[in-house]
Parts: sequence; structure tokens; C-alpha cells
Amino acid sequence: MSDSFLRELWEKREKENKPETSPAFRVYQDIFEAVRGVPELEKQRQALEDSIINYYSCVKSTSRVSAREGVDVGSLTRSDEVRTVAHDRVIDELNILSRMCVPNRRSNEWRRSVGDSRDQIGEWAATVGKELAE
Repeated sequence: MSDSFLRELWEKREKENKPETSPAFRVYQDIFEAVRGVPELEKQRQALEDSIINYYSCVKSTSRVSAREGVDVGSLTRSDEVRTVAHDRVIDELNILSRMCVPNRRSNEWRRSVGDSRDQIGEWAATVGKELAE
């Protein structure tokens, strides 16, 4: 067997085993590309990524708390408050990065793809957070 045949076989297997990238994560990749090479934008993108990961962690935690039998209302309320604060931070970091792109002559078209409502942004962030965590 030739080396090229084996290489092609392994590449095919690798592609078959990779899960499909979600539309939400492709938008995140667009953000990554839009800010590449501009240190202040890259720093803000990292702040956005950190907030997304934190938000996803809070969503998982709130889900676990609500799934427990006999959970007291206070625990669920506190967990939801923490999740709401994390959600607000994602929105803030997202909007800051979008506004920073303009004076740096970088596209912020990706911002429309994320959505404007809290629900759209939350769903986007949870999806991206899950893919970043995997």
C-alpha cells in the first residue's frame, strides 16, 4: 500500500468522526477571523469567549439544580440569578466587540447573525459554549 493511500484513508476517517460544526459556532469562527491580527480586538474576543464559557457553565448548573428532586426555591432562584448575570455579561462583551470592530475597519456583520433578542443571544452563546467545552 502506498503512503498516499493510507494518508487519504486516515483523512477520510478523521472527517467521518468529526461532528458537524453548528451554524452558531461558524458565526463564532467568523468573529475569530474578523478580529485576527488586531491585539485589542483579540483581547476583547477572548473576554467574549470567557463570558460564553461562564454562561454555558451557569446554564448547565441551573439545569442540574432544577432537575433535582426536592430542590428549594431559594437555590433555584440563586442559580437563575447567577445565570442571568452571566447572560448579561455575554451580551455586553458581544456588543463591545461589535462596536470596536468599526473604528478598526473590521467587519461586524457577524453581529446580525447572533441575533438581537436575549433568547437568540442566549441560545447562540449556549451552543458555542457547549462546542468550546467539548
